[in-house]
Order: sequence, then structure tokens, then C-alpha cells
Amino acid sequence: MVETTRPVSVDELRDALWDAPRIAFVRASEGLVALNSVIELMRDLGRPRSDLWEVAVWEDALAADEREIYLTFQVHNEAITIPENIDCIRALTGIERDAVRSIEKTDAALGVTRAFLPSTTTPIPHLAGPSVRHPAIERVVAHHAGLRGTDSKVDDEPKA
Repeated sequence: MVETTRPVSVDELRDALWDAPRIAFVRASEGLVALNSVIELMRDLGRPRSDLWEVAVWEDALAADEREIYLTFQVHNEAITIPENIDCIRALTGIERDAVRSIEKTDAALGVTRAFLPSTTTPIPHLAGPSVRHPAIERVVAHHAGLRGTDSKVDDEPKA
């Protein structure tokens, strides 16, 4: 729960979160019903160590009541700092002085997104078992791979 200085509608809250960089909406209707299901999706998307670089916000759990807003979100404590550290290195070294451009470069290099699954997908029934991939996952994995930029070698280890 967050207390606001004025009444805020759910639509206003959704718009504000959508405009913020590195926030991605997840939905229970997409089968993302718990923290572990989001981490499993990151694994299916080919993220290293199943990293969740975005703040995952359950869109279908957003609520507002007068001057209070309610939201459920997930943060991967180790992974969430990676994009900001990359931006910080660019700023400290003078490689990129424009914060917005740095965020765009980092997000493109890592494949940071605002939505993990197309809104038209449906969850796989639990009877299918954990080894069955979501019907749209191959398309989503290809899309995320296309988001990664070529101007940054973020995942390369330093050469000794």
C-alpha cells in the first residue's frame, strides 16, 4: 500500500507505471500466478541465471482507494541492480552523459522489456507438466533476442 497526496485512479496508476523504465506488467491470466512462475519464465526466455532485470508488477492486482494505491510486485534482488550499475559505469566514465540514452542502450543490450508474454497468450494447463513450454514461448524468445543490441558487450567477462 502506498499513500498518495491526491486521489489516483487505477488507470492513472497503470499509466504511470507503464511510463517508468524497467517496470514490466505480469498477469495471473497468463499463468504468472506466483514468484516462482516469473522466475521460470525468465529461464524459458533464456535469461542468464533466470535474471529478472525489470520490476514485475501484477497488472491484474492493481487497486486504488481514495488516496491509497495497492500493488503487488516482484524484484530479483541481485539482478535488479545490474542495469543501474551499467548505467552508472557509463556515467562515471563519461561514455554516455545522457541518462535516457544510457537506459535505452542498456535495456536494448540486456533485452529489458515491458511485457514478457504477448497479451493474447493463454497459460498451459497444469496437466501439461513442467517440461511443456508455453505455446508462444519460441516467438517470445526470438523477440527478446532481437531486442539485444550489438553495441554493448554487457555479458562478456573481462579478459584477464
